[in-house]
Amino acid sequence: MSLCIAAACHVNGKGHVVLSHDWKITEGDASSENTDKQGFVKRGWPALYAGITPDMDLIGDVFWDHLRSIAITEDNIEPELQAARAKFKAALIDRDLRGRIGMGYEEFMSRGKKAFRADEHRQMFDQMQRELSQCEMLVAGVIDGDAYLFHVAESFAVPLDHFGTIGEGEAVASRWLHWRNQNDRLSLEQTVLNVFEAQRFGSMTNTVGRQLSVYVLDHHGVVRQIHPLFKNKLERHYQSIKQQKGLPLTEQSFRKPPVEVVD
Repeated sequence: MSLCIAAACHVNGKGHVVLSHDWKITEGDASSENTDKQGFVKRGWPALYAGITPDMDLIGDVFWDHLRSIAITEDNIEPELQAARAKFKAALIDRDLRGRIGMGYEEFMSRGKKAFRADEHRQMFDQMQRELSQCEMLVAGVIDGDAYLFHVAESFAVPLDHFGTIGEGEAVASRWLHWRNQNDRLSLEQTVLNVFEAQRFGSMTNTVGRQLSVYVLDHHGVVRQIHPLFKNKLERHYQSIKQQKGLPLTEQSFRKPPVEVVD
């Protein structure tokens, strides 16, 4: 699995988004840190993927094919993501059916009742309704100067306020961002710092990789990776927090203060 983070912020009143992900992928008992989890569902609309490789590839292809020729607006972004999600669901079913019975989704719907016994057909149809995907996605974009974030999976596509996290390290990262009070009114610099910290603390989860990438989506729809020198500076900052020593405890630390008696 992995950890992916997207957080909205502002630069001179214009929406920006900071995105980060690790590079670790696990297949069975083997794992490696060689998988780029950042792509695009449309020009200017980056996406971060968490899950197994075949599903990440499929969801990226389906959403790109659906959205690439659509002019995104504030009014249609959520309906179009829902429409693409439905196509992803159908593509999952089609792939599953072809693997199990050698028949695609449309063919199964048109002649499945004739090709299989009633109980077999019902069992296959019920299987189609179950959750099949092992993949989820964070989608980010800017419309008229405002940043938009969405959490997308096979069964939903929901808008997010301020930030989103996905993957097995998401619980730790989300808590850290809440503690930092990450919100879309913060500066780009503070948001990059918050996201880097959250990504690093989330990597304490065994299934999250240590190698990470951080990107910035600006209000023009341009995505840039942060400079390696700045990334090194963020790493030093994180290490200073991680290694910070607490207040020294002595016997005096646990003594009750004297009680003042007032006449």
